[in-house]
Order: sequence, then structure tokens, then C-alpha cells
Amino acid sequence: MASNAKDFQIVFRDQKENPDGHEVNYSFTVQRSDGAEMRSFSLDFDTTCAAPSSWSFGFFYEKVPETGKISCSVTLSRKDSGENILDVFALVTFLDADGQVVRCSESICSGRMAGGDVKEGTINANDAADLINQRLAVQISINISNCHRSMIRVL
Repeated sequence: MASNAKDFQIVFRDQKENPDGHEVNYSFTVQRSDGAEMRSFSLDFDTTCAAPSSWSFGFFYEKVPETGKISCSVTLSRKDSGENILDVFALVTFLDADGQVVRCSESICSGRMAGGDVKEGTINANDAADLINQRLAVQISINISNCHRSMIRVL
């Protein structure tokens, strides 16, 4: 796992297995600033099972107080060269300092992925004036499925 500690503080990391795959959860805080902000980091993780896989989750965050806009770009990359196709989806949720949801969970980067595939997603919040002057907590949940079943080969 790699991150820029000055920009983000990882406060929670968890990986669970379920009957059909894996759930990887991260929670981190975005340090408040009165000015414009641009931050990015990546998180790397591996799954070990019948169809092992290796992943990288990239997160780019931008806040422009003058316009009231927040945008986030997300990239989910499958770094292994496995022949099995896996189903994935990532959810991102923004919370305030008290842990209250300030923006509903949004599914991004979903679909089927073979080894080497990359999926990208964007979260735009043009009406996020209530988020601008807060310290934010961000929760990311990445779900990987179809890796505990019989392997599905790329045709």
C-alpha cells in the first residue's frame, strides 16, 4: 500500500473473503485546506485464492473553493496476467468529521476484468458547497467476485 501521508491519512484497512470473492475496504481522511487542493495516491493489494489477482486503486481528488466544485477520478487496475475474468465494482462514500454520510455511495469502476485491464471512473460534485469547508472522510469498498468459482477463461 502506498500513499502520501501528508495528503491523506489511512485510518482503516480491511480485506475479507466471502463465498464468491473478496471485499477490500479503505477509509481515509482528507486534510482540510482553505485553498485549492489537488491530491492523489494509490493503494495496492493482492488476493490469494483459487484465482489469485493483484490490484492497484488510484484516487485523484481536487477541490476548488472559488467555484464550489469537488471532483474525484478513480482508476482500478488489475496488475496480474491471470487468464481468469473477475467481476469488480468499487463504491466511494464521503463522510463528515462526525461520520455522517454527506454524499451517498456511488458505484464506480464496475464490470468484468481480465489480467491487465484498467477501469476508470469519475465523481463530480458541482453543488458540493457544504463539503468544501469540512474535513472529509472517504470510504472505499472494492468488491471482487467470481474468483472462488471454477475459473472462467478469456476467449
